[in-house]
Amino acid sequence: MALPISEHSCPVVLAQMRDYYFSATRALSPFVLDETLEDAIDRVLRAGRQHSRSFHINRHFLAVMDTAKAIDADEELQGHFSRYAAGHPGLVEAIKAVAVRTGAHHDIIYHTDPHRISGVPEILSRIEPYIRNEYVDGHVVLFIRDEDKIGLLASHIWFRQLLLIFDYRIGQKLSPFAGQNEFLSALYAGIQGSEEQIPPKYILAEILMIAGTIPWGNSGHFDELLSGRLREANELLTAEERLSDAEMQAFLLGAVKLANVDVGAFRGPLSSFHDGTWLLAKESSARFDTFEGMLEGLNKQYNFLIHVLLEGRLQTGSATVFHSYQTENGRYPQAVEAWEYEAKTIILQEAVLLQAMIAATGLLAAYGDAIVLDEAMPDPAQLPVNDQFRNTAILLQHEDQTPLPRVAAWLLEQHAGKTKLLSETLRNGGISAAAATRERYFELAGISADEKQALANALGLPRQWSLAGHL
Repeated sequence: MALPISEHSCPVVLAQMRDYYFSATRALSPFVLDETLEDAIDRVLRAGRQHSRSFHINRHFLAVMDTAKAIDADEELQGHFSRYAAGHPGLVEAIKAVAVRTGAHHDIIYHTDPHRISGVPEILSRIEPYIRNEYVDGHVVLFIRDEDKIGLLASHIWFRQLLLIFDYRIGQKLSPFAGQNEFLSALYAGIQGSEEQIPPKYILAEILMIAGTIPWGNSGHFDELLSGRLREANELLTAEERLSDAEMQAFLLGAVKLANVDVGAFRGPLSSFHDGTWLLAKESSARFDTFEGMLEGLNKQYNFLIHVLLEGRLQTGSATVFHSYQTENGRYPQAVEAWEYEAKTIILQEAVLLQAMIAATGLLAAYGDAIVLDEAMPDPAQLPVNDQFRNTAILLQHEDQTPLPRVAAWLLEQHAGKTKLLSETLRNGGISAAAATRERYFELAGISADEKQALANALGLPRQWSLAGHL
């Protein structure tokens, strides 16, 4: 979750992306036509300006393209590269160029609307020969086409490598929660790389890097899965075209670096992570301009952070936020365990903020126009308890279900002015207000110091995880 900003079309961002893309592609394919590059970067920039996107916009693309700079600044990674670069002049520059192209392409297709296929038409038309869709119970379900429908396209080496890297097969149903967007983006990258005459081994390397950005892989994502798949896919190339063993090791390390840049916000600060969570919530609900839609988006993020990550994959060890790779000279990055701890801490902090926002938004969704912002607030004790408040209160293990409505009413009173709706103030002022008033939050909710630890205890985290210490 590299850091985005809300502007979809900042001229400086667009110009820098264009320069990055041109120089990186020319480094790998010196004779590519200017017209081809202009068309290619135009499609990338248009994807980042889609109305349905809030987080996965051009600023996010640029942040991941900046992996090239992050590689230069990473002394630990440079130490590993120095052992692989002997006999391979230009290897590090090639890795940086592939990283720039990966940053541009890794989220170029971001399908979020379950009811229709969303995306730039010129991009969707390029993958259409490989992908078909069906409507099941009103939802779009995507499949890789059968071989007789794909025809000769299925024989392209890069397409066969794509299937190997993602461990997919012809005719397979794609899952929105298991790499669908990454696969579709890598499919587009393969098509685009072929058109730009990128050498086959670098198309394979970009497919690898995009696959590395699939979130929440297990600790062996690179060691046990991608490294083996890369070797198998590399064998499909001729001896002259293949990556050497040293090049494969170096590109795996570069892919780890890029994947960790992509989720860098999980290391904090909380304000940046909170901004990203808000934008992801907005992106996950087509009705975010209504209180009901806002509630839907915030709940999706809360449920994902708590139930999928902390209670599920992170807690059981079946997934990690940050990736690493074991080389002959040690694991890279060495700090990965500390980063995982930071990520869990950030998630716990964000959970408290999301609870307050969900409760406050739930009030507005329930009352709608009945709440008049320039009149006195209702007595919190008289507010009804609905399922929304009950569900969010469960995590704090309260038998009495009134604290969250009380907090919601208080937040409404604190944030809402005569001319501002809470939907605006939650985004623009919510993080600072919440940070400044956490103790008041707990006081109003009647949460004792011991109960502050309840969230961490409920998740079964180690005793040294002190939620109170992070709030």
